[in-house]
Amino acid sequence: MKSGWSRFRRYLVTSPNAGDFHGRQTLIFGVKALALWGVLAGTACAAPPRFTPDRLPYRIAWGPYTVVVDRKPGIPAGDLPRQYVRILDAKGRTVKEVRDAKIGDVRIEEATGTGVPELWIDTTSGGMSCCLTQYLFTRDGGPVRNLLIFEGGYGNITGARDLNRDGRPEFIALNDALDGYEGRPHAVSPTLTRVIGWNGSRYVDQTRRFPDRARSEGQQFRRRLWEKRRATGEMAEEERRYAALGYYGSAVAAGEEAQAEAWLKKNAPSSTRHWVLSRKAGIRRALRDSARKIRQNPAPVLGTWD
Repeated sequence: MKSGWSRFRRYLVTSPNAGDFHGRQTLIFGVKALALWGVLAGTACAAPPRFTPDRLPYRIAWGPYTVVVDRKPGIPAGDLPRQYVRILDAKGRTVKEVRDAKIGDVRIEEATGTGVPELWIDTTSGGMSCCLTQYLFTRDGGPVRNLLIFEGGYGNITGARDLNRDGRPEFIALNDALDGYEGRPHAVSPTLTRVIGWNGSRYVDQTRRFPDRARSEGQQFRRRLWEKRRATGEMAEEERRYAALGYYGSAVAAGEEAQAEAWLKKNAPSSTRHWVLSRKAGIRRALRDSARKIRQNPAPVLGTWD
């Protein structure tokens, strides 16, 4: 089997202009969708037993370690489940533990270009489509270490590409920074695209370093706004605001907000233009704050059951 995330995913991701009325990306926990990741294609590895969230306990070997997924016992019926992943050393001692309401996926795949397969863990806090957290662990060069925690919320890592050709892939992810912005319902909140890359010591947001992804997403939102510029009806202005917010947010993410502002001033209806441009500072702040969702943590126990 080739390395990379070329197996069934447990989250269904639709494009920003497909699907429901608002073109909203949706993540459905427990649904398997095929996504070819193509990370370091050509490296052979043995196919591990497939993880199934509802068939616990689950055990898999990871080099000299054993990964165990199970549920906390004694949880009353009707309560949210409490599940965990434990990484055990050769003596059966827990070296790392991840906790959440539900473990969505566990997979061992090469993701950093080192040649040593990493351990990915996806968890959810128990909502229908929120909130997702993704963990990346390595055993390369010594004890097990956490490399990345991505608190995706309504977003997730959807792919990996070596954008700068340094041998270490960047991760492409959905960015829910504008979800619920100013109290907007989830269904009319645009989801953006972000790039997560290695800065030499940790993973950080590098969308501005590789702006093509966010720019392409913004063009889709801009096209939608252009198509709806003369639309009438009860939801017409709401659709325009959705598209304008997605377009301007994508431009901020790519570092191209001046160009977006100029286009909006020239082409957007006055009501839509005023609405989005009067919120520039808040949009920038939301994008800046969302970078905090990318982090790492050396603690032995990560996540929570609270």
